[in-house]
Amino acid sequence: LWPQVLRAWGLATTYPVAEAQFRPEGYSDDRYTNMIRATTMAMSAVQGGVDRLTVLPYDAGREDKAEYSQAFGRRIARNVQHLLKLESGFDQVPDPAAGSYYIENLTRLFAEKAWAQFQQTA
Repeated sequence: LWPQVLRAWGLATTYPVAEAQFRPEGYSDDRYTNMIRATTMAMSAVQGGVDRLTVLPYDAGREDKAEYSQAFGRRIARNVQHLLKLESGFDQVPDPAAGSYYIENLTRLFAEKAWAQFQQTA
């Protein structure tokens, strides 16, 4: 979709750097639920082709949390990235969702609708 938009405007094909950062506002107070939430969000970002990923501790900036709780939050934020790289091998696969009919079909439908909308506004 992106190269099509650039060609329509007569611009050279360049690709933006995509960065994902998950802010503590998206988390709950249940630290074990936050482990699953952080892992799922990070996996989604990697599957979406993000270039940089930052997983902040779920309790970052919260002064009301005890030091042991903040240490746990930092450890989880760090370990999510280790889990995806070292145990899941996400850094070795160019497109983790390749071949998934469901994801490929949704992506195609999204791109077609976005292109049609772009053509109406351009």
